[in-house]
Amino acid sequence: MTSERSVQRIASWVHRKVATLLLRDIRDPRMGFLTITRVKVSRDLETATIYYSVLGNDKEKRQAARLLDHAAAYIQREIGSGLHTRVTPKIHFEFDESVEGGVRMSKLLNKISDDRSKRDSAGGEEPKNIKNKE
Repeated sequence: MTSERSVQRIASWVHRKVATLLLRDIRDPRMGFLTITRVKVSRDLETATIYYSVLGNDKEKRQAARLLDHAAAYIQREIGSGLHTRVTPKIHFEFDESVEGGVRMSKLLNKISDDRSKRDSAGGEEPKNIKNKE
């Protein structure tokens, strides 16, 4: 078994390597604005899950997923040649939904803030069911 620190170091290296490969070697305009958000490597180094995010509509997200699946063998080969370990992790790509959730949450918080600002500037009162702690 590999220590947790070594696994994290390998995951960080894989993250940088995949991001560099996508930026320099696999430049495909159909991929859109794709970001590698994180990489999770198993303790036995058998698998690496690469999480990604795509800024765009559903069609662009599907297209990016197909392109990543198509490039997976090349990416894995490049990881294996640069990673000096006994085992080369089998890579899997997974869409990272947390980025979209964060964007959605940010929009909701901005809407709440805007609504409060409008209410305060209009001289509105606090709703009766919310106690003001001032």
